[in-house]
Amino acid sequence: MNRMIRAKKYIRILVINCAVLIGMLLLIEGAFRLIIPASEVVPAFSDQNLGMRGRPFVEANQTRGFALKPEFANRYYTVNSEGFRGQAFPKDLNRKHVILALGESTTFGWGVRDNETYPFYLEKCFSEKYRDVFVVNGGVPSYSSSQVLVALQETLAQGRIRPDLVLICILGNDVWYSSIANWHPDILVYQKPPQWVTMAMKYSRLGYACLMGFPKKSTQTNVFNAKALDKFKSNIVAMINVCKSHGVRLAFVEPPLDSGHLPKQGLDRFQIRYTRDYLVETISTYVRSVREVAEKYGVPVIDHSLGLNHKHQKGLFRDSDFHPTPKGNAMMARDVYAGIVGADLLPMLKNQNK
Repeated sequence: MNRMIRAKKYIRILVINCAVLIGMLLLIEGAFRLIIPASEVVPAFSDQNLGMRGRPFVEANQTRGFALKPEFANRYYTVNSEGFRGQAFPKDLNRKHVILALGESTTFGWGVRDNETYPFYLEKCFSEKYRDVFVVNGGVPSYSSSQVLVALQETLAQGRIRPDLVLICILGNDVWYSSIANWHPDILVYQKPPQWVTMAMKYSRLGYACLMGFPKKSTQTNVFNAKALDKFKSNIVAMINVCKSHGVRLAFVEPPLDSGHLPKQGLDRFQIRYTRDYLVETISTYVRSVREVAEKYGVPVIDHSLGLNHKHQKGLFRDSDFHPTPKGNAMMARDVYAGIVGADLLPMLKNQNK
């Protein structure tokens, strides 16, 4: 009997405390609704179709957000049945020395034909001296470091491609997404935050303030996103560990970038604006972070003539954006080839001259 009385007492106390808590939260929510009017609420960034819009060669993917559409072909782009850019894999792929090039649009080859990408030219460089080297173009436009990591994990786990060397070239999209005020790691894969973040920002001023802070009177400018950089670096470490666990050599490739081709207005796509100078500074920070992490783990980073710190010849980058031209891709491939051979990243080729 006494036990039942004590239980009822505890339940009553719990109910009263919950009611008080709910009442306090409602009061706080009401206060925040007075402080933050509806007109000042900026909707959460959520655009799951961002990486697929206007791109018939891309389709939705459960683990990567989106991926290349197998067996797609038009006058510029070809995707083979395995979901990689270019022609079908050779039947004797398992007897080839395979290089897997992963990355975003600069690896994929934005605005150039299949035989004008840097992976294509890289294979051509090897074919002049070595036989049986095959380069797989695993680039996907708009991929972030998180998506490249998932692509690496899945490709190595499936075993269809057994590379002797993995090349990873990433940067721009992580910097781009870092200017989203409600940045979240999920945005790097699915271009939208978790549902609870969207709901909290939409229906609760208290939730909005906790996630976004108080609305600013003007557009935020040059606000560094430390969490985005930390996630980028942790993805670099994860890529190194994945390759190590599969016994595969890895090298990072400096991203091709010409600061002169960056928009004059800087980055002004999302809620936070980066001026052009600040954008270059932020990009440089990300480039240095790759080198620092790679050096810590003893992984090489291959430099080339199209890197940020090089003076570029005219005609290496498209006038319309910062993607390399066929000429730029060919030059980048020659430099990457020299870096691979110079660092002895494919030692099995030493005695295999044509």
